[in-house]
Amino acid sequence: MIDDTDILKAVRAQLKAAWPDLDVNLDDVQRSFRLPCFFLRFYELDSPQMIYSRSLKRSCTLHIDYFTLKNRNSAVDLYKVRRRLRELFTFGLRVGDRVFNFDGIQTETNGKEADILSATLTFSFFDTIDDTEAEPPSIGSIKQTMTLKKE
Repeated sequence: MIDDTDILKAVRAQLKAAWPDLDVNLDDVQRSFRLPCFFLRFYELDSPQMIYSRSLKRSCTLHIDYFTLKNRNSAVDLYKVRRRLRELFTFGLRVGDRVFNFDGIQTETNGKEADILSATLTFSFFDTIDDTEAEPPSIGSIKQTMTLKKE
C-alpha cells in the first residue's frame, strides 16, 4: 500500500531538485519560515471497491503553494515557477515502483499582493489494504445428500 508520506516525499524531492535553495514545508508550519518557499498539503478520499477484494480507489488532491519574497514579487517570476511546476508534474510522479498521472494541474495567484502561487494537482489510483489474512472468511460448506424415488 502506498503511504501518504511516500507521495509527499516524492513531491518534495521533485521540488528540491528544481529549486535546491528553497525550503519545502508541510502545511502545519506556523512560525518562522524563510521566503521564498513551498508548502505542501495533501487530501484524499478512499472508496472501498469490494468488501473481500481489500482494494481501494484513492482519489487524491495535492496542493503546492509557492510564497514569494514580500514586496519583491514579480509576475514574471510567478509565471516561471508556474511553468516549471507544469514541466515537473505534467507527465506524472514516480512514487516507489509506481507512476501516478495527474488528471489536471490548476494554478492561480492568491494573497493580498498576489504573492502566492497555488497549484492544485488531482489524481486517483487503486491500492490494496495490507492485511495478514490470506483468504477472505468463509461461511463454511453445506453438504446435502439427495436420493430420487421413482414412482
